[in-house]
Amino acid sequence: MRFLILTLLMLSTQAISFEIKGVVPGMTFEQLEKLTGDLLMCKDEKTPYFTCTYDFDHRNQNLIEALSTLAEAPARFWHFEFVEGRLKSVSIRIRNGDFQSVAFALVAKFGKPKIERSSVQTKAGVSYPQEILRWEDKETWLVASRYASDINTSEIVLSHKALAKIREKQLVDQAFQKKKDL
Repeated sequence: MRFLILTLLMLSTQAISFEIKGVVPGMTFEQLEKLTGDLLMCKDEKTPYFTCTYDFDHRNQNLIEALSTLAEAPARFWHFEFVEGRLKSVSIRIRNGDFQSVAFALVAKFGKPKIERSSVQTKAGVSYPQEILRWEDKETWLVASRYASDINTSEIVLSHKALAKIREKQLVDQAFQKKKDL
């Protein structure tokens, strides 16, 4: 029994490998293309920062089977951000009604998250309980939010820490360039 408890404790302290549906922060654009084919809509692929999207609401006639569900819940939208040709982050949107089952699947795969609870308020003044689940390792973080852009949408974001810092520096540099035009 002690061996089992010790083994479980050791496993829970090992680095988490964040990967969702074969998508891994830090992967190259070419690696993602192998997974998705040419069905992504990308903008400015030749620049140091560019984005790609896959929107199931508008492109469902060309289904990327691997990305069509998340924990058996229909995925609505995938948004990929690249910095210097590597995946900085991926955001996945699902229906809010599917959040609980997806959250349980994430906990089963990645272990116990840190949980933040607050509330969100609609423009009409109605409050809803917000729940944000967070996992983190040395290189990446994963966040699942019950409410994202609206009360009907939940979001899962997987991000590479070092590439996020590079992007932040790019934005600061751009701001300093733009201030010359003020």
